[in-house]
Amino acid sequence: MKESSKVIYDRALKKIGIISPTDLNNYKRVINSINELSSNSYKLIALRAIYNIATDEQYSKYKSLYQQLQNSDKKNEKKNPMTLEELYDIKVSEKDPIKELVNGFIIYINTHYPLRLDYFNLPINPKDTKVNYLTYKNGILTLYLNDFKNIRSLGPQIIEYDDSIIREYISKLTAYFGHLPEYLLYRYDKDKKDLKLFGSRIAYGRYLQDILTKYSGVKMTINDIRKIHESTTIQKNDYNTMTNEQKKNKHSKLLHSKDTALQSYNKQFN
Repeated sequence: MKESSKVIYDRALKKIGIISPTDLNNYKRVINSINELSSNSYKLIALRAIYNIATDEQYSKYKSLYQQLQNSDKKNEKKNPMTLEELYDIKVSEKDPIKELVNGFIIYINTHYPLRLDYFNLPINPKDTKVNYLTYKNGILTLYLNDFKNIRSLGPQIIEYDDSIIREYISKLTAYFGHLPEYLLYRYDKDKKDLKLFGSRIAYGRYLQDILTKYSGVKMTINDIRKIHESTTIQKNDYNTMTNEQKKNKHSKLLHSKDTALQSYNKQFN
């Protein structure tokens, strides 16, 4: 299990008062604690965390609640809020050109090449290569992903971006800083009128959601964007004529397996 997942699950277990696996034997108390959580998503995370430490016999008592919550989520799922064409057509306009530059690029990279929140604070050409990092050479941006949610099933990923919009963005940032930017994404600090890095992955996710809402008029998250991409791919006429290998390669660009894309990300449009 990824370290980031362990942190999330450990936090979820503490929220419902689970210190050791023996606490799971107090079924009624644990269920009550789970039901007091504020949303289905938090409840499901808690149940996944329980699954990781429970024996088969223990988890059998919680399995029905997990299935019930999953079915409830499916019934309440909303359709995709926008089409892919509408997503691509989001316009970013600001009086301050540097704010327009960075916000416009955050929208662009996440709507055209969505990867959950994996773009968070990615260094460019670092001296010491981190787990996830970028290189920029001869106008080609290359992403090296060695740590992400489903790396065990997909393996490390190398993604190349041969894109004039990306080249223009890096060129403008280079002019702004006086050197090649050290990171791909920056947030605009309205008080200092300067560029800053995001303080956390959560802060980056909130910033992205805020500017998506501001410029599109539609409240959505990176997960909604990924669903739009997957749904568009699956619902195209030529999808059924693709080979399994072609489908696999297509979905892997969004860091999904084919089965996950079909089961969880194929949604209708409003």
